Amino acid sequence: MAAASSSVTSAATEGTRSSIITLPKRGLRSLKKTVHPLLEKLGDGACKVLDITHSLATNKFELDSLAQRVREVTEDIIQQARDSPEAERLLVMEVGRVQSVIDEIVAFLVEQNEREAARSTALLARQDEVTNEIVKYKSRLKDVMDLLTTNLTMKMFSKMNIDSSLLRDSMHSSSFGLEARDQGPSHFPALHLPPQPRIFHGRGAVASQLKMTLLQDECARLAILGTAGIGKTTMAAVMLYDGDIEAKFGTRRIFIRCEAITSADGIVSGLADALKLTTDNRSDLLRSVVQYLRNTEAPVLLVLDNFETPWDSADQDAVEEILGHLDTVKNLSFMVTMRGTKRPGGIKWSQPVLPSLEPVDLPAARTIYSANGGRDGRRLDHLLELLDGLPLAIVLLAYHGQTRSPVKLAAAYKAERADLLNRGRRTRLTSLEVSISFTLNCQTMRDEPNALEALRLLSLLPDGIDDAEIPGVFPNLARRGRAIRTLQDVALLSCYGSRYKVLAPIRECIQATQEPAGPLLLDMRNYYYAIPVQLTGWVRNRQHSVIFQRIRQAYGNIRAIMMHALSRSELSRYLFSALKYLSLVAQMGVHSGDCLQLLNAALGAVQRVPAFKGELYSIWKMKSLSHQLRLEREAAAAADVAADALEEAGGGGFELQVMGSGLPTQPDNAFILAKWHEKNGDLQEAARLYTLARNGYETRRDEIGAAICTQSLGTICEAQGKLEESYELYAESKRTFIEEGQELCANFSTSRMAEVQRMRRNFGEAIPLYLEAASCSRSLGLVPLVAAAELARAICYGHLNMHSRAASALVAAQAEWETLKDYNQVANCMRDRASYYCTLGWHDDEHATIHAAIDYCKRNGLDERVETFREQSTGCNLSQRAGSAGSGHDEGSVL
Repeated sequence: MAAASSSVTSAATEGTRSSIITLPKRGLRSLKKTVHPLLEKLGDGACKVLDITHSLATNKFELDSLAQRVREVTEDIIQQARDSPEAERLLVMEVGRVQSVIDEIVAFLVEQNEREAARSTALLARQDEVTNEIVKYKSRLKDVMDLLTTNLTMKMFSKMNIDSSLLRDSMHSSSFGLEARDQGPSHFPALHLPPQPRIFHGRGAVASQLKMTLLQDECARLAILGTAGIGKTTMAAVMLYDGDIEAKFGTRRIFIRCEAITSADGIVSGLADALKLTTDNRSDLLRSVVQYLRNTEAPVLLVLDNFETPWDSADQDAVEEILGHLDTVKNLSFMVTMRGTKRPGGIKWSQPVLPSLEPVDLPAARTIYSANGGRDGRRLDHLLELLDGLPLAIVLLAYHGQTRSPVKLAAAYKAERADLLNRGRRTRLTSLEVSISFTLNCQTMRDEPNALEALRLLSLLPDGIDDAEIPGVFPNLARRGRAIRTLQDVALLSCYGSRYKVLAPIRECIQATQEPAGPLLLDMRNYYYAIPVQLTGWVRNRQHSVIFQRIRQAYGNIRAIMMHALSRSELSRYLFSALKYLSLVAQMGVHSGDCLQLLNAALGAVQRVPAFKGELYSIWKMKSLSHQLRLEREAAAAADVAADALEEAGGGGFELQVMGSGLPTQPDNAFILAKWHEKNGDLQEAARLYTLARNGYETRRDEIGAAICTQSLGTICEAQGKLEESYELYAESKRTFIEEGQELCANFSTSRMAEVQRMRRNFGEAIPLYLEAASCSRSLGLVPLVAAAELARAICYGHLNMHSRAASALVAAQAEWETLKDYNQVANCMRDRASYYCTLGWHDDEHATIHAAIDYCKRNGLDERVETFREQSTGCNLSQRAGSAGSGHDEGSVL
């Protein structure tokens, strides 16, 4: 403590700030151990700020200044707490806001540290932004400290007045020989509390707000709201066992389970039983309960758990009246936990009002899952994402995950769904289905039967529904606005801005027990089928980019609606028309894997319904394209064989009918025949027919049709090795497409121009074309094309021995492959980045990348690749491939 003493003396002598003790970090660490745990936690946060700031290099001066201010604030608070037990008690109640700001500063510094560790190029660009954030945090620290000082001053002044008043009353009573008035019950009866939660994660901010309100307010009024299984009871129980809460309320903590109580009389009886009070009639019993609580005088905490059961009943008015009587007890704080988003009326709820509990984030979900016994392993995040952060669903699935890997459990969940969200005896705490049934049977739902109809349909939509879509999706649902509001009120429907969504586990339970059907389901199907069908004739539609974007936004819902219809063999021509265009968009986006599952389901459905077997040919062709884009060549070839067999069995397609009619005179017919000859390898005849078709389109002044033929001629020349001629044809088609507003077609021409330049080994000319293609594809949401363009750019940089830029391009490509969940391509990018780092002599980056790759492969089931990376990690024995270009990638099929 010598250092500390020296610092104190110095600070006092200089007179710069009499209340601030300038301690070195080790002094702060020793000082914080002498105060209350909450204040010790504040010291821990300040130490983290000092530790992280010390390791940062960017914005060093500003960050050091911020860290110094955090240290000063923390030292002030801790020293005041050490000097006075009363000050420590008040600080414990008031310090939450300061702790919140310091926690945010720690998170901010961690982010800066991660950016520096990753050598983020964006770090330098963000220096001004970081400086502004530092100024903001300094200002917030000043504001919370000013508020802390004001509150402490007022409370100390109030306490002095109260103490003086009590002293006067005591002297007055003594001087007249009066007995002290009745102080109420000398002790509370032994009360039964729920078990203390041992597993509690992801609710730190809410818990801090609850705790702060309970400690600061003399009569807190709190409502913990949210959907079934979100963790309301757990949150209340955590508060009951908090050390500071226990210190304030002592044994005067009451917990009443209301799930079996359906009336106001039941609440009063439950309270009277807990307090061991008896009387003859209800009014006397209520009066006795209220008077007992008032006479206690000391702070009392009451928790009414599952309060929605008595409140959301026919006796609602009487229940609110009971709550109003309890509201008059000034030494009583109460919390109600309720399913839903509405609080009972007539109560002045504590401010700020606690928001409804939200689902937990993925890190918290992981912790909850493992803490409840669930096994770790690859694809765990994928498994947890299926649960939408609903704590009860995570806990119940972890029970089954004790003996199964995440991969096997995900497969079982896909097959069994809601059946896995149960364990043991079925109660609201051990079965999500039972828990949700309480909400489905509440008075609010019974009063609005259309709400259940809406819920059945909304449970088919994994991505939810926008407010503007509701009239189109439910054109014939009576009182649809009221139905949606009802579902919100009972928290079966979550709202995110203007979008409504049923959480995934709740959707599974509803689908298992409440099957949608009838005209309302047909309305919904027609709405979603109509979205992709808008692409009919898309090549000549100037709005096709907008339509593509709309389909991508609604893809998840469209797919789910189609899968539901296919699984029930409820087929229509409209469905298959929509499927064709949805498949087209899926191949160019992030959904190619999902689309394959949809196409397989379509094959199965068609084979069960002979009337639709004419759709088999187009389904097989769509499967072939999907496999080709995923570089699954054998599967693509098998799909082509199946399609060709159907074509031959059916006497040939339209192409052969055109051929049988003699030389085509219409450009559309010529184009169709050209495609047929190109597919069958007769490139010479295909080129002749494309030229004939182009002339016909030009005669009709169909610029887009002519440009498509020009682009196709470029493809023919590329296949024939006429690269220079091919490049010119692609460039000509691109100019026309741009003039005609056909952004998607122009982007395809740009991509082919880049590929042709790479094949000609004009790498410098290819790079800006790949950048242009990547930028355009990104704006159109064509993630596979973005990934391919970034990868090809890396290859070009590698050939030019620009290894640093090649590595940067691979980082961009890797991010896109991760979006696509193409684990092998991600691993390829990581391997080749490590190779480039080795060539550059950046061996720390090389080894960090290899170790990250090993971890990635383990998590995603690429066990056969782990050993390959381990061999790379043994020293710097990577081959120096100067000028090589990501050799693990198939350069011939990048785009």
